Amino acid sequence: RNYSPNQVRLIRAPDVVDLDETYEVEKILDYKLDDDNPGKYLYLVKWKHYSDAHNTWEPEEHFQDTEIISRFM
Repeated sequence: RNYSPNQVRLIRAPDVVDLDETYEVEKILDYKLDDDNPGKYLYLVKWKHYSDAHNTWEPEEHFQDTEIISRFM
């Protein structure tokens, strides 16, 4: 059945997203020069407990512990 917007009401507020949540790096897969910041690198990160579809390019500043970068290099 289709409902018009005035027939729908919120019965539960959505969960609040914690913007300070941290994620665990499983491994670094690759690196490249950052076109927007000459002399800096981006690292292709595989996140622990996430699929490869969630891999992202991250600058070094986004890492709390850069030991994983040292091990990768």
